Amino acid sequence: MEYFLEQMRFFSVLLLGRNYLWKMWLEKMFPMKFVFEQIYNSELSTDLRSVFCNLALTLYIDHEPLNPIVVPNLCRVFRPRSMGTMDLKHSHTMMLNKETQLDEESFSELVDNILTMIKTEQTNIAANLKSLCKDVPEAKIDSLKIDNLLNNAILANIVKALKKMMTFDVLTILDKTDYYSQIVYHLIHILEFDKNHPVMSFALAKQRGKTTL
Repeated sequence: MEYFLEQMRFFSVLLLGRNYLWKMWLEKMFPMKFVFEQIYNSELSTDLRSVFCNLALTLYIDHEPLNPIVVPNLCRVFRPRSMGTMDLKHSHTMMLNKETQLDEESFSELVDNILTMIKTEQTNIAANLKSLCKDVPEAKIDSLKIDNLLNNAILANIVKALKKMMTFDVLTILDKTDYYSQIVYHLIHILEFDKNHPVMSFALAKQRGKTTL
């Protein structure tokens, strides 16, 4: 198994920088739908799901026709009459390579499942804090220990993949801009976790109404 994991990591590295010679060969071995499904396949180990996530990032996410969207802080926009009332989603679609269209169905499913995984991680952190910290005597607060729940390879890699898709404005292309607020909301609660001060993390979660009193 360790050899397989190292081999998969090696494939991911080969694809860095959009290496299309390797891409053409590897996408025949690892179809998009298969790779995406392994990321949220709970029957696999966390390490294995993590390497599939990295492979998805370099093989199918960071590639044509997707390109980073540079958003200016302030600008003046002149809209040519010929554009009419073309909506934002359509304008992004126009920028995609005509011969290499985005597989919107597969990407939509991937985004949905990544959001579900992030929500699950937040719920798990809240449950661990509640079981450990609820009604803890004040004298034991400083000595309380909890595992580093953020030391999670799959969580780190799905956030990295999600960040890359947001850089490419994939959520706009998929008509999922309402996901931005959900993503930020759940990630903020995850990043508030502090393994060195679990009682403070729990108190903050209670204050926000994220755990049951």
